[in-house]
Amino acid sequence: MTRTFEDDVHAELRAAVAARADALWQVAVGLHGDPEYAFAEHRAAARLSGELEKAGFVVERGVADLPTAFTARSGRGRPAVALPLEYDALPGLGHACGHNLIAAAGLGAALALRAVLDESAGGVLAVGTPAEEGGGGRSWRRRRACSTTSTRR
Repeated sequence: MTRTFEDDVHAELRAAVAARADALWQVAVGLHGDPEYAFAEHRAAARLSGELEKAGFVVERGVADLPTAFTARSGRGRPAVALPLEYDALPGLGHACGHNLIAAAGLGAALALRAVLDESAGGVLAVGTPAEEGGGGRSWRRRRACSTTSTRR
């Protein structure tokens, strides 16, 4: 069977994730051991956005008027992929829903895509989404994005 370009890219992505597996696991464990609740995920947002910034992403913090929300961009143009990173915990239960794992997985995917894709091959956007457990963080972001982009022509 002949290998295709897509096969090669997938192999590179798997290798990029594998190279970061231990560090990503430490992020997941660290978030699990330090649960923060809706709209108060300051340490989690700082840790995740800081990792992305160290890797060369352009980070904007406090987006959509939410102090613990962020976006991290790499590359440019189309196609573009957006990856959600959820990191809030449940009061009294911690990360019972696995948002620490969702955050680490999104971080790993973003870092791997940045490492493998050429800068001109498209954009990667990691979206820090706080307050997913009943706080409506994603809805806040969506409403804010709609109100700011609908007036642009």
